Amino acid sequence: DLAEAAVRGMIASLNDQHTAFLLPEDLEDMDEQVRGQFTGIGAEITIDDQADRLKIVTPLEDSPAWRNGVMAGDAILAIDGVSTRDIFKDMTTSSEKLGAAVNRLTGEEHTQVEIHVRHETGEEETITITREVINVRSVRGFRRDGSNQWQYMLDPIQKIGYIKIRQFSERTAGEMREALATLQ
Repeated sequence: DLAEAAVRGMIASLNDQHTAFLLPEDLEDMDEQVRGQFTGIGAEITIDDQADRLKIVTPLEDSPAWRNGVMAGDAILAIDGVSTRDIFKDMTTSSEKLGAAVNRLTGEEHTQVEIHVRHETGEEETITITREVINVRSVRGFRRDGSNQWQYMLDPIQKIGYIKIRQFSERTAGEMREALATLQ
């Protein structure tokens, strides 16, 4: 504990937002981000600090959450029958709460998780979702077409393309090459 505290203190004294001390369990989470792959419901989530609730930022395209009707803006009120407020009751930071929520929503492939959501319309619904391996696309265009594919050509007359790198992962370079090939 003393050594860990000393290392945390040294890292904090650097005042560098890009430098962090990772415990083995933190490293596992980072590996998932770098690989751009995890097993879960396939939704980007955040903590709404004002309401002390878990919120869906967006379900990932073609994910179990997407296919089961989870929508951007949904508040997750319970996970597997446990209120998110109860899950968060002893936690003070958003990162602690987010970590606890992620731990409950991710899990072994083909296992189920039940979430109780309140849609932005005010309607509440309990949704059972089977976890899958999720491959997160890090490269996006400026909009989707009718077949839900990213469009990269912003202005075909002026030949202006738009490619957005949302995060870096092992597959970013390949996805970028695909997007550039589409533009060409």
